[in-house]
Amino acid sequence: MDGSVVQFEWAFHIACEAKHAIAVFTEHCGHHVFPYHEAKVYRDGLLVYAQAVQPFAAADGYVGR
Repeated sequence: MDGSVVQFEWAFHIACEAKHAIAVFTEHCGHHVFPYHEAKVYRDGLLVYAQAVQPFAAADGYVGR
């Protein structure tokens, strides 16, 4: 990702692994859907969600770094 940050007051989030997205619902700014590529969600300065990182898989099936 490019390091962008967004911050909302009075909001909650729902992460959907199947849709690769995080939906954020706010009191005054409506709702927003963000792709979750390397996304993290913090609440009151604490990490509450981080996308599960999949290991690199090569075309031959080798999984490694």
